Amino acid sequence: MKLFVYEHITSGALAGQELPHSLAQEGDLMLTAILQDLASQPQLELVILRDSRLSEISSLPLDSSCTFLWVQNSEHFTLQWDQVLSQADMAFVIAPETDNQLEKIQQNILDSGTSYLGSSQEVTQLCANKFRCFEHLSGYEISTAKTQMSTQWQAGELDNNTKIVIKPIDGAGCLDTLFFESEDKAQNYLQNSSDLDLSSLIVQPYIEGTAASLSLFISDDTVMILSINRQLISQQQSQLIFGGSEVNAISAKELSQIEAQEFVEGVYKALPDLWGFVGLDFVLSPSGPILIEINPRLTTSYIGLKSVLNFNPTDLLIRHMEEKFHLRHSAS
Repeated sequence: MKLFVYEHITSGALAGQELPHSLAQEGDLMLTAILQDLASQPQLELVILRDSRLSEISSLPLDSSCTFLWVQNSEHFTLQWDQVLSQADMAFVIAPETDNQLEKIQQNILDSGTSYLGSSQEVTQLCANKFRCFEHLSGYEISTAKTQMSTQWQAGELDNNTKIVIKPIDGAGCLDTLFFESEDKAQNYLQNSSDLDLSSLIVQPYIEGTAASLSLFISDDTVMILSINRQLISQQQSQLIFGGSEVNAISAKELSQIEAQEFVEGVYKALPDLWGFVGLDFVLSPSGPILIEINPRLTTSYIGLKSVLNFNPTDLLIRHMEEKFHLRHSAS
């Protein structure tokens, strides 16, 4: 079976633009980790698009069935993209939600007739819009950070919380995420922002506690917690900076497996079309976990995942992929 493994930043999709070093480095780490695990699956033939400005990935097994197609420019990228999709049986994507990138990539794959190994289009679209996602989750018993559009927010509305976070409605990680010590400072920032910026910003209370995430694998009938991670977030002036995560570094005393599973089951009940590798970002507050956002895709925590598991996490992907594939064909 031919599997197209696509990591957006390193794929050549940005040919003709300056390649963002930190994002390319992060993308390479995720791509390398998933390729190392997928390369041990004998039934797979892997195809990868690769920006020609980057070096080869040399840490794969010598006998792995991996074909790299090197991209020289934007026109070449389009040709290679179309060629791979015309030949691949399925596609596995690593891409940010920012500017609807993940949603657009998913749509292009499905339009080509290639199967997409991930959550449904509807869930991808919903999770990408943090305000719409908050509205949806509000109908369920899930503790989540209250979220308002910046155009609707007024000081004093967020439970008298004096610390505020302002960020893009479709951001990934801590991209352009700002922290303000007081509501007055947040309000002053918004008053000096353009109408265009305001239309794409959300406001949330800053929640005191431990920044954490859950790495999950979700199938049609199973929600499995793979690791509970501590997120490394620092601050430079008003900007919050995501510095990666410590995989499985949250102790049972901080959050028990039972509490984590109850939290995850609540999210799955609200969004049953989540599928595959999924990340939940949350704050471990004194009152329990409070959901910040849902990533319907592989996240950076996957980089260290295999080291804390006693199995290859792509075994889950392949087993459930084959179930979905055969089910789809048996119904046709």
